[in-house]
Amino acid sequence: MALFNIISEISNPFLDGVFNLITSSYFLIPVMVAVVLLIEKDKIKNINIRTNIKSVIPVILPVFLAVVLTVIATTVIKEVVQEDRPCKVIQDINFPFCQDSNSFPSRHTAIAFAALPFLVYLRKYFVILLIYATMVGIGMIYLGQHYPHDVLAGFVMFWNRISVFAEKRMDC
Repeated sequence: MALFNIISEISNPFLDGVFNLITSSYFLIPVMVAVVLLIEKDKIKNINIRTNIKSVIPVILPVFLAVVLTVIATTVIKEVVQEDRPCKVIQDINFPFCQDSNSFPSRHTAIAFAALPFLVYLRKYFVILLIYATMVGIGMIYLGQHYPHDVLAGFVMFWNRISVFAEKRMDC
C-alpha cells in the first residue's frame, strides 16, 4: 500500500502518458525479437537459414509459440486465482484507468518477457529489450493495474525459460 501512496505522489499526466504508451505497446516485443533473430541469424549457432519463407518459420515460430503459451498460462492462472486489481481495491488513489479483469499474474509483463530468452546470446538486443520489458512491469504497477507480486510472477515465468535455455547451452 505504501508503494501505491508513493506512486500517487509522483503521478502526473506526463508519466501517465509514458507508462500508458509503454504498457500498450508491449505486444511489439515478440515482433521485435523475431525481426532481430532474422537480422542476426548468421550469428546464432546451429541455425542454418536461407532467405525463403520455409526457412524463416523455424526462427519466428518458437517466439510466437512462447507468447501464445504465455497467454494461455496467464489466463488460466488469472481465472484460478481471481485477484482484484489494485485500482479496484485501493479507493483513495486516483488511477488513470482501471480494467475489470483479474490481476494475478501480470499478463502484460509475462508477454513482454516471453520472447526474451531467444535473445539471451545476442546481448546488446537482449539488454535493450530487457529494460523495455522491465518498464512494462513497472508501468503496470504505476498505473494501478497490478501489484508488485503480479509483475514478479510474470518475470518468474520468463526466468524459468532463461534457465532452460542456459541448461541446453551447457549441454552443447
